[in-house]
Amino acid sequence: MHPDDQTETLLRGRVEIEEERAKIDEFEIVTELPHSPKRKTCIVILVTMLTLSGGILFGYDMGIISGVLLQLEDHFRMDCFMSEFAVSALLIGAACFSLFGGCVVDAIGRKAAILIDAVMFMIGAVVLSSAPSYEVLIFGRFMLGIGVTLAVVSETVYVAEISPPDQRGRLVSFHEFGITLGFLLAFMANRAFISVDDGWRWMFGLAAFPAAILAIVLYFLPASPRYLLLKNRDREARKVLESLSVSRNVDEELNSMKGALAEEMTLSFLSLFRSEDNLRTRLLLGVALVFFQQFSAYSVSFGPVTWLVLSEIFPSNIKGRAVSLCTMLNWLFNLLISLTFLQVLDRLGVSITFSIYSFITFLGFCFIALFLPETKNEPLEVISRQLRHWSMRGRLRLIMKKICCWSSREIPSVSGMGYSRIEK
Repeated sequence: MHPDDQTETLLRGRVEIEEERAKIDEFEIVTELPHSPKRKTCIVILVTMLTLSGGILFGYDMGIISGVLLQLEDHFRMDCFMSEFAVSALLIGAACFSLFGGCVVDAIGRKAAILIDAVMFMIGAVVLSSAPSYEVLIFGRFMLGIGVTLAVVSETVYVAEISPPDQRGRLVSFHEFGITLGFLLAFMANRAFISVDDGWRWMFGLAAFPAAILAIVLYFLPASPRYLLLKNRDREARKVLESLSVSRNVDEELNSMKGALAEEMTLSFLSLFRSEDNLRTRLLLGVALVFFQQFSAYSVSFGPVTWLVLSEIFPSNIKGRAVSLCTMLNWLFNLLISLTFLQVLDRLGVSITFSIYSFITFLGFCFIALFLPETKNEPLEVISRQLRHWSMRGRLRLIMKKICCWSSREIPSVSGMGYSRIEK
């Protein structure tokens, strides 16, 4: 064969090989693209199951005691005080551990904290269902209280950090729906086993099933990418973001997270009470939300939104402790209402009592409408950066200028947490 013909044959073969490679690459692109949305959808479904399971455990263990007491009083020969203490043991455990729950979440990670939470619920269910004495019963209820408060903090923070911005509100809110469903399941269990001998053991023991589901679902979910970055595990964080992203720029998102975390690394728990990074104002927002939530009781709206906003407004490296502090105040407000409601009702009557609660609810509506920043569809890092320059005083000043139309210069606005112009 002539050398020129040989060269031409080699070139033709190389072109054919490149064409085949192009076809293979095109096939890989076509087959890989649909896989990413499916993976993201699968993770979203698992996160939904996680939040529902955690909420069901919360509601079930809170509500099951109402029917269980009818059998426990006879079984353990409980007087009125013993019955009240059996009910309150869960609240005491929740209140005592609420401040430390955030330390656990920030120290060992969100996913590990949820796993401990699931184990606590399972152990509590076993201890209560097999309780041989009143003292063991109280111990089991106290353990459930620890599980309840750890669930609120760890699951809220984890779901907020792993969810895409456009689905964060929906996924976090499923926790509140799970709580309501848990109360319903508790009342159904009360009705099913109230006439069964030692039916209280079954009522307590059934809580182990959603706890097991919580642990199983958690196994298939990735760790929080923000927590991984806090621990300098950048490669793992990138993999998590790639599994969660479909059209988002992973590099840009990763750099944004790293930049925000680098700016927040100097913050500590005590920073929440200082003007540093505007954390004192953020904490005031969180405290106001849990206060109005407890005094309004609108579970269908105020409940889920409160925990959603709490999971959004604090920096990642102290988020667990900040949400935990608000959770502790939430329990204290709950206890305050429980201790005073009947006395206020007896002294003031139904009309005045509920008028007071209605007025507090109206104040909560005004506070949210006027002072709460909008965080919808915003990445957590963007929310945190913008809240550094946000203030209630500035917002009130803006409102007064809008009302009086005093000025037309640019002033800070909470709408979109950017700037707006007021025209004369």
